[in-house]
Amino acid sequence: MRYETIQTSPFFWLLFALGAFPIFVATTIPMPGAPAAILLGCGLVTLTASVIFSRLTIRDEGDHLLVHFGPFPLWPLRIPYADIELVAKDRSTFVDGWGLHYTRQGWLFNVWGFDCVRIVTKQRSVRLGTSEPQQLLEFLDSARQGSTSSP
Repeated sequence: MRYETIQTSPFFWLLFALGAFPIFVATTIPMPGAPAAILLGCGLVTLTASVIFSRLTIRDEGDHLLVHFGPFPLWPLRIPYADIELVAKDRSTFVDGWGLHYTRQGWLFNVWGFDCVRIVTKQRSVRLGTSEPQQLLEFLDSARQGSTSSP
């Protein structure tokens, strides 16, 4: 493994608190079943989302780049270096937002900030949020050259 970066979000604690609060209310204030169940459900969904989108890992796996959210590989994206046609520094916008979703420029994987690297393959275009776009760009250029020189 020659490259790994983990982008973290400072919003994690805010989302975590927003998820914990309805769970606290539902378990400490006496109320009928339906409102308590709704509060518990909303709290659990928010807590889960806060953990999943707390970090974005980008890691070299030898012949491909592995990208995933959370502390474990959830929704992993594997990009073979041999399939990469173009890499470039890019920036997302406030309108593009954060998380995992499709934008006009392709799929966006991001948990914080606006700096990203665009990767174009024959199948798709993705933008990967990173706090170190230049290092990721240099690594991808090097990995692409290595994959094209292999027999």
